[in-house]
Amino acid sequence: MRTALVLLFLLALAAVPGSLVPQRSVDAARAAQFAAEHPTLAPWYDRLSLFSVYSSPWYAATYLLLFVSLVGCVLPRSRAHLAASLARPPRAPRNFDRLPVHAIATTDRSPAPFVHATDDSTEMEFRVRYRAFVDAFRAGAQRLRERASEIREMFPLWAFPPQLPFHETA
Repeated sequence: MRTALVLLFLLALAAVPGSLVPQRSVDAARAAQFAAEHPTLAPWYDRLSLFSVYSSPWYAATYLLLFVSLVGCVLPRSRAHLAASLARPPRAPRNFDRLPVHAIATTDRSPAPFVHATDDSTEMEFRVRYRAFVDAFRAGAQRLRERASEIREMFPLWAFPPQLPFHETA
């Protein structure tokens, strides 16, 4: 893993000339202008492939070594992970009292969910809001049905679930 980190750093370091020196694959005119302005430096840049960093052999060797190193890191660990995922899970402890966070809690509250109202006014408010939600949902579904031809043009047919029957309420 340490080797992969070093190679990743080298790859980042090798990409720096690709950002500073004009690349022939991106802008050949700028690379030619740079070569004309620096006649003594340009032959050295050509020898070192600095005008085409990302297609140079030394850059390719760096990222190929990084790839090989990462494969070498991942394969042994993936075998161990596969073996661990296929193994039977450990048994639950028999005595929960020995666990550090084990506690027995009691409460006087009802086990009913929070949706259930405790008094008539709360229940009525819940029903009114729920009815408003259902009405808004149905209105949106109706607008979708009315504009179905436009929607079918924008999205493929398989992007939506099959039509479900909607029941009108009085």
